[in-house]
Amino acid sequence: MLLARARLLVITLWAGSLWTVGYLVAPTLFGTLHDRALAGTIAGSMFRSEAWLSVGCGLVLLGLFSVSKDLDAKLRRNLMIVVVAMLACLAVSHLGLQPMMAALIGLVPNCGASVLLAQLYMGGAITFGSFFAGLCSGAGIGLAVLWRVNPSWKQNL
Repeated sequence: MLLARARLLVITLWAGSLWTVGYLVAPTLFGTLHDRALAGTIAGSMFRSEAWLSVGCGLVLLGLFSVSKDLDAKLRRNLMIVVVAMLACLAVSHLGLQPMMAALIGLVPNCGASVLLAQLYMGGAITFGSFFAGLCSGAGIGLAVLWRVNPSWKQNL
């Protein structure tokens, strides 16, 4: 009975925190603050904290499901698959989507994108890999323009 209550508590904490940050806090930040960059930095920091809370809740749930004797084996296995799938979605969003979105920001042809990425990284909203991906994509566009304007590769190097 104690394990069942612990499972429900962790599930409620996980789902409640996702709903609170995603549906209340982030829209309120962007609706209240006039500085979009500041709102994005704060929201990114909250999403990073939410990601770590999700990792913790997922690992605790996996542990609770593995030691639960009140669940039959098929239900326990299915619940563990759901938790692992949710953790995989979290990993894909932070390790795959975030760097791609930062790289798209880096494609903006001015230095403002680099400044924005640097502010997001220094504020803890994005990881170093995402920051680096954004800067590299901006540098790649700069090289493409340089090679387009000056086709002599010897002068470009």
